[in-house]
Amino acid sequence: MKKLIIYLLFHISVNNAHAAMFHVSKSGLAPYTEVQPAIDAASPGDTILVAPSEATYAGFIVDLGVHIIGAGTDTIQGRSTTISGYIDIQSTAGGAELNGLSIRFARSHTIEIGGYLLVLFPNAVGVRVVNCAIENNVGSTGNYCGCVYLSSGVNVVFESCLMWLSRARGSNANKVIRLDNDGTVQFHSCVISSGYTGVFGGSSLTSVIMRHCMVSDANNQQIESSATISVENCVILSSLGVITPNLTFAYCASSYVLPGIGNLLIDNTAFHSHLSYLPRQSDFHLSPNSLLIDAGNPISPPDRDGSRADIGIYGGQTPYDEFGIPDYPFVIELEIPASVPQNGVLHVGSTGRVGNGGGE
Repeated sequence: MKKLIIYLLFHISVNNAHAAMFHVSKSGLAPYTEVQPAIDAASPGDTILVAPSEATYAGFIVDLGVHIIGAGTDTIQGRSTTISGYIDIQSTAGGAELNGLSIRFARSHTIEIGGYLLVLFPNAVGVRVVNCAIENNVGSTGNYCGCVYLSSGVNVVFESCLMWLSRARGSNANKVIRLDNDGTVQFHSCVISSGYTGVFGGSSLTSVIMRHCMVSDANNQQIESSATISVENCVILSSLGVITPNLTFAYCASSYVLPGIGNLLIDNTAFHSHLSYLPRQSDFHLSPNSLLIDAGNPISPPDRDGSRADIGIYGGQTPYDEFGIPDYPFVIELEIPASVPQNGVLHVGSTGRVGNGGGE
């Protein structure tokens, strides 16, 4: 048997017609076996395709506006593109995109910024993080651990991402997401979950928009940030503590009473299943009689079937994809026989799913 590497390029989202494409694979069939050398060879606007692998890839530093696209975030070995390490997005990486990557690591540190898996440096703008899972499983004694650190002046959009921090409870344990000053951050159809330390921490000078997100914390320390946070069509599953005027809710659902218009009081029966701080083991699809169906803001974009938006991560135009599978382009690898008999027929088949809601 031998391996054949195939790149599915029916749709390329890069606008630059002269952009180059770089291929990374652990199989030895691509020019690069790690992401960092491909970044070093690329130019702004180029695309780097990273194949799925049972082996993990090392962390990397993004210092220019490239598009790094993996194969998804499935937990089954060989189906995902997994980064075991941290990713730094430098100030010079305006327009960079991460898509279809699973960033899994047990990372703590002696300084705050060092314990985060994804760090955006000051004034990194136009950054997109899509279909990514960022999971810091640091254990119960980790200090300065977290998932995402957003430095001052960043402009970033997270779409259909999972951000999960384990039950870290060291003396300096951090939040899932840390916000610095003067940033603009959007979360669309994201799952943000913490086992102990809370979800947000940070400055009052950052603007945060959350739409169709799921936020949960096992220790009722949800949002301890003075940032300006607008929350709409979202699910909040635990206590928020003191709700300050900078934190606004509209058409949200929670296990606690929320101020604002259109908000609903719910319990776990609204979903197929919810296991507190274990989002990978939960099923946040709405149950058949859920109060969240068609209960979103009536003037927000409708669901894909044209009906009024549901509250939660599967509502609206960009529903959550639990497998993090990107749209084209992405890469698959097939094993085929080394030879075929004369006049023989070679049948090569595979199954896969293209993007959110695609077919087998």
